[in-house]
Amino acid sequence: MRVAPLLLGGLLLYSGSVSAQEQNPHAQHYPNITGEVVFENERVLVQRFVLQPGEWEGIHTHSGQQLGFGLSEGESTVRYGND
Repeated sequence: MRVAPLLLGGLLLYSGSVSAQEQNPHAQHYPNITGEVVFENERVLVQRFVLQPGEWEGIHTHSGQQLGFGLSEGESTVRYGND
């Protein structure tokens, strides 16, 4: 069995503008991994996060109007609330 990193992408849709000096309040933040901004304009923010096998992004929340998806083969387990 081949184990490969799981590449996650995220698309956030928002309104309003944020200056380059301010941190975007719509960006997704994970305590255990860092990501990169792939694209950003006044309406859309695209971020990329890469998880290595066995890596966990940590406890986190999501703001509204987000779309997340896996870009490579791999498995992921999702837990909600008190699961």
